[in-house]
Amino acid sequence: MAAQKELGERRNHRRVLRSAAGGAEDWEALRLLRHVTGIAVRTFAEATGANVVIDTSKRPLDAAVMAGVKDIDHYVLHVLRDPRAVAHSWRRAKSFSVGDETRTMGTRRLPSTVRRWLASAIETEALRRHLPPQHWLRLRYEDFCAEPVESMDRVLSMMGVAGRPPFEDVATVSLRPNHIVAGNPSRFTVGSVRIRVDEEWRTAMSRRDRLLVVSSTWPLLRRYGYPWRG
Repeated sequence: MAAQKELGERRNHRRVLRSAAGGAEDWEALRLLRHVTGIAVRTFAEATGANVVIDTSKRPLDAAVMAGVKDIDHYVLHVLRDPRAVAHSWRRAKSFSVGDETRTMGTRRLPSTVRRWLASAIETEALRRHLPPQHWLRLRYEDFCAEPVESMDRVLSMMGVAGRPPFEDVATVSLRPNHIVAGNPSRFTVGSVRIRVDEEWRTAMSRRDRLLVVSSTWPLLRRYGYPWRG
């Protein structure tokens, strides 16, 4: 935990991201975290018989640490979404049941969401400079929803994994129980799930809030192909 805290200090972020290329061997905290991460990944694979282990933390720093773990083929799938949709989604209260309890997922205010979106995007772009291009794929949420089967084929092709995901048709997937510890309540959904884009923000988000998000993120909106108006 102390090693994680040290790597997570803002002053160390750039150094951690640069280490993805395999450097910083003399940094004790980083060596420890790489060692423990390697044990965890290999144990997950061994216990489940899986060839692919997915880290769903979504943090560029975690990806940088994992990139330096020896004897693991590491790939990054950069999934992103329009920041206006992200800001709107984080303000919606979502309830879910765990056992006999009903819980509500935490919400975030717009400025906090925008800061997190920007920080994640900027650090992800920095991470990309230190990883092989053939081990990197960017996928927009909106593009995945439009063509889920084709999108998953691209992901599997990048990793050289044979087989097809469990799609029932071009937009319906059959989900089995997973092992995601935390995140969106939708992780509890199993069975046939229809994939569709959620664009409620276009009608439910105020013009003022949309302008605030755009004014803060416009360079990256342009880079990722999102229109300023919408």
